[in-house]
Amino acid sequence: MPVARLSARTCDHVRHWHLYQRLVADVARLGIELDVAVTVGGKQADLQDLTRAVELGASEKNVDTLLAAQPAASNSQNARDLLLDVLEAEGPQESDQLDARIAQTAGLAAGTVKNLRLKLKDEGLVKMLPDKDEQGTIRRWRVHRTQAVRG
Repeated sequence: MPVARLSARTCDHVRHWHLYQRLVADVARLGIELDVAVTVGGKQADLQDLTRAVELGASEKNVDTLLAAQPAASNSQNARDLLLDVLEAEGPQESDQLDARIAQTAGLAAGTVKNLRLKLKDEGLVKMLPDKDEQGTIRRWRVHRTQAVRG
């Protein structure tokens, strides 16, 4: 399989940058090295100049194996699974403590874990219920696992 270096310039425009980042991730998975030149000084690259491939030589890698390979699970996916595992094994947890615990274990920020937890709530996999004192004031929120099956 030939190996190529992909040389690209990106626009200052955010949409083009995100498309380029997706291209970088897809190409890197196939073992192709990328050369990046980002425009500076407010000048935008012409989209016609976006891509240039330069052959680097032959590779011993099998194309079918590369294309069939599953990408490794992300830290966010691992945190999502761990959060559900903890709730299933240990029952309801105080939300801030759960976020901090999962963040430390998964190597993510607590805010990222909170966002993952809210997505799980939107998917119906967890629910948050308040702990209230005698006057009905909310003291803390507890995260509960629902009976919904993981997708």
